[in-house]
Amino acid sequence: MLKHSFNRKSGIIGSTILIILTSFFRDHVFKSVNEQLRLNYYGEAAYDYSFLMPVISSFSSGELNTIKFILTIVFTGVFMLLGLMLSHITFRNKRYNLIVIAGYVMIFLMSLIIYVLGKLLGMAAAGYELSRNITEFLQSPLLVLILMAVFVFDLKRQSATTRNKL
Repeated sequence: MLKHSFNRKSGIIGSTILIILTSFFRDHVFKSVNEQLRLNYYGEAAYDYSFLMPVISSFSSGELNTIKFILTIVFTGVFMLLGLMLSHITFRNKRYNLIVIAGYVMIFLMSLIIYVLGKLLGMAAAGYELSRNITEFLQSPLLVLILMAVFVFDLKRQSATTRNKL
């Protein structure tokens, strides 16, 4: 029992650290791509410290925007998988795991719908901005944190209901 508890705690700590590190890495990647876009458009960059700059410096602005779109999907998937891993290690509850997946998929689809509606209604910039903010939420530890808190409250509610029945 002690070994199982230790493995679970180390899994929770390891998953949490991995989520935080992934968030920092994602931020660095997108800032690097955005700086290269800035360099392409204006001929100057605010900083040039990224290890990615030599790799991405040969890409056109159109290619960089395509890369950002692909990275958005990839990082959303990575954060969903990390959230799923943390949920599974912490709660071992299939319903919670399905909620993590459904939450990410539904919010991503909502973001996509907002983007498309913005284009169709002639408000492409506003649709893009709102959609981008939603996807940034998906690519941060925030949704995982919110879901884990909801699951803890759900377990406490279930426990209280069970005690009241006794």
